[in-house]
Amino acid sequence: MDNHEVELTKIVNTEDKDKLISMLVKARISYLEKWERVSFFKRREYNGQKEVCVIYVNENQKEQADDIYNSFMGIKKNSVQED
Repeated sequence: MDNHEVELTKIVNTEDKDKLISMLVKARISYLEKWERVSFFKRREYNGQKEVCVIYVNENQKEQADDIYNSFMGIKKNSVQED
């Protein structure tokens, strides 16, 4: 991993991951997707999942990526409330 990459978020839901990555690509933000194992004792934090996807972005695009992530979380929150 490049020294200029910073963590944007950790996601366990692959559908949410794909939606977020699509939003990043549309905004022309470069990203790195890395899957990490979750230790047995921390799985409760990740709904029992054995792996978590960590999404990194270039530090020069972090502010723009944060805006997109916040927008994504707002969309996700609204869609959950509508169900």
